[in-house]
Amino acid sequence: MNFKYRAEIDGLRAIAVISIIFYHARILLHGKNYFSGGFLGIDIFFVISGYLIALLILTDLDSNNNFSFKLFYEKRIRRIFPLLFIVLIFSLISSWFILIPSDLLNFSKSSIYSLLFVSNYFFTIQDYFAFKSLLIPLLHTWSLSIEIQFYIIISILTFFLFKKLKKKISLIFLLILILSLIISSLYSQENSIGSYYYIQFRIWEFLAGSLLAIIEIKDKKRTIFDKDIFNELLLLIGIFLILLSIYFFNDKTQHPSYVTIIPIFGTCLIIWFSRKNYFVTKILSSKPFVSIGLISYSLFLWHYPIFAFYRYSYATGSIISKLIFFSILIIISIASYFLIEKPFRNQKTISLNFLTKFLSILFISIIFLNCLVIQNNGFDKRYKFGKINLDMNYYIKELSKFRENKQNLDFTSDKKKILLLGDSHGRDTYDALISNQNLSTKFEVVFNKVDNLDLILDTKNKNFQNKNKFYKHQLNEADIVILSYLWPKKLNKENSELLKIFSNNLKKNNKKLLVISSPEFEIKGRFTLLDLYILKNKKLPQGLEISELQKKYYNSYISNRKLKNINLKLNSLSKFNDFIFLNLSKFLCDEKIKTCFYLTDKQEKIMFDDDHYTLAGSKFLGKKISTLNLFK
Repeated sequence: MNFKYRAEIDGLRAIAVISIIFYHARILLHGKNYFSGGFLGIDIFFVISGYLIALLILTDLDSNNNFSFKLFYEKRIRRIFPLLFIVLIFSLISSWFILIPSDLLNFSKSSIYSLLFVSNYFFTIQDYFAFKSLLIPLLHTWSLSIEIQFYIIISILTFFLFKKLKKKISLIFLLILILSLIISSLYSQENSIGSYYYIQFRIWEFLAGSLLAIIEIKDKKRTIFDKDIFNELLLLIGIFLILLSIYFFNDKTQHPSYVTIIPIFGTCLIIWFSRKNYFVTKILSSKPFVSIGLISYSLFLWHYPIFAFYRYSYATGSIISKLIFFSILIIISIASYFLIEKPFRNQKTISLNFLTKFLSILFISIIFLNCLVIQNNGFDKRYKFGKINLDMNYYIKELSKFRENKQNLDFTSDKKKILLLGDSHGRDTYDALISNQNLSTKFEVVFNKVDNLDLILDTKNKNFQNKNKFYKHQLNEADIVILSYLWPKKLNKENSELLKIFSNNLKKNNKKLLVISSPEFEIKGRFTLLDLYILKNKKLPQGLEISELQKKYYNSYISNRKLKNINLKLNSLSKFNDFIFLNLSKFLCDEKIKTCFYLTDKQEKIMFDDDHYTLAGSKFLGKKISTLNLFK
């Protein structure tokens, strides 16, 4: 049986890579994301790889029983390594100029893992669907690592089974497929992040394609129905299942799991039932689809770092700027295909000797440079100016160290008891209270982190109380209850009414309620307004520059209309429902002179991002809060 080129498979690759790129680009049309399941493009690639690789191996074994591991791996290396190594070099250079030290450090670690094709294990701590993931340049290499791992497994397994258990090879593959599908479905319920990245939960997708190859080799052809109308109908169903999945799947979908069978089955239908004269095949085999399919590897490798560096620098962008980046991506990918992919795949153009030397030099260079970055902690001194550090993770680590062993789960003293409930802003408020001696010697504060405000306010909702056995006891013991949240994202009409009821219930039980709101300031990528000034001028602001920057902070603060309206609403609710509303913006911003302060009296940063405080900032606020005598 001859291994024939199938143009429609390149067309299928085009659908896969387009869906992936559009998903990562986060393009909305009239507020709707039509590619919310675009990440399934990876799954389509896995099925295609499973089919083509198994077909290639079995064709060699079946025709002349002379499968060469050396030749097989050489072809895979020629296909994958040269462009990957160049993308890693490009990304490292870009990271040096764009990433803050802690992120540069993590990048270098991920680069080494990517180089060794185990980055899927490195990224298991990172939620693929979180916005932060879009700022990690090499996150997409997790799938490439799984591809390489599969190549090693499939080549050894297929060779062994063909030699020893040829008649049972399809049965064994089917059993592995079923087992992998079952454990992926079960495990994704417990650990959706881990199940997304591990090969044992993905191998069933590859084997779905591999089983098609086994049947095709066995029958010497792809057996289809005699009537074309049935075959074409199944092709249409295949395309429909893929497009349906791309549209309806989202980051809440349990994946990979049984539900992933839908796009996998759709892909298998297209691979199996395609024929040259069929409508769907003609579309997939058309020049636009095939052209995109041919450069799909380049598109895939380049798109993520380009988007990540863009987002990192500018956070968000207009449709026009995204179109410009799409154009850049396409130009780079076309150039990569013709200048790197094609020449290196051709054994006559690039000899094995040259390939080995070229890749060895790049491999050693990438390892050496990234180890240099790791050894020097991301060259963190580049981002320090006096007491100011431009790396927000420096402050996150500082807070983490401060918080060690400082959170009480329950009240243990005879001091006045304060129960603080909130999200990450509640944690900031907790830091402010416990770091101030005037407060900590007179009061005992317990913090309970609850991101979902409704669970607290709705007394009829037993879900939170069942999961958090301390909540009821804490509430009964507390003299004062504090709610500290990012209110623009939490307060709506429904929980405004619940807040009234919650406040009245506390009042009936002689408890005081305090609601705290924090300011928000402009941030670009990973940098505050102060950071951007320092990056541009390579110095701290002085003289008139200080007041000018303070006014920029003020303009940033007052331009946030949603926060302003929420604060007005909370203030109004507090007056009519007899609870205290404390707007921390009043400590930082002076409306009379229209300035907002960004440094403490000791010239330390108050906030490290748009709405979270540094440890110095928390202590600064703690002193301010203590002067109000709110906890009498």
